[in-house]
Amino acid sequence: MPALLLFDLDGTLLDTLEDLADSMNDALRSFGFPVHSLDGYRLKIGDGAQMLAQRAVPAAQARDAVTVDAVYHAYLAVYERRWRFKTRPYEGIAGLLDACVAAGLPIAVYSNKPDRFTRMTVEALLPSWPWAVIRGQRPETARKPAPDGALAVAAEVGVRPEDCVFLGDSEADMHCARAAGMTAIGALWGFRSREEIVAAGAHHVVAAPAAVWEVVRGR
Repeated sequence: MPALLLFDLDGTLLDTLEDLADSMNDALRSFGFPVHSLDGYRLKIGDGAQMLAQRAVPAAQARDAVTVDAVYHAYLAVYERRWRFKTRPYEGIAGLLDACVAAGLPIAVYSNKPDRFTRMTVEALLPSWPWAVIRGQRPETARKPAPDGALAVAAEVGVRPEDCVFLGDSEADMHCARAAGMTAIGALWGFRSREEIVAAGAHHVVAAPAAVWEVVRGR
């Protein structure tokens, strides 16, 4: 049994895709830029809100730092209003979290979503479980795939990185976990494909939350 199960948030614990996409599309419309499809956002999400804005702004028109920053702040303002319109925990997540708590396994969240939104989202939509740490992207810490934030979570809980399991749905999560010396589990119900997760170095790939517990219990 590991000493900590560390979760990514968007695409892992919560299906946030529609609220993220709708918020960014509203921000793009306010600048007169074209919008993107829901599936198009699957490859844009995962590396933080600023990178999302950079990827969403049309490169041929205005992908300069000033414009990207303006779209980023417009997106944050929209997301502040609509972050929970459609966002829900994935099916099976409650059962996985219940199993962790029953076994005495500490759980934590580390996301590239801005720290304030990470805390707000987890506290509102996943309030029934005793999170050891809830950590989002902070200006002083390099975002995933850098291991800094994951290592900070392990240190705060007081466990060794090699005794941690990191569950995420993106290449950034897998690279972060491996760079931190943690076991990387790739979630197939999120925003990326099996091929991308495997190529990023996942130690295990799972199709449903129940399968995570099988991996964790057997570790």
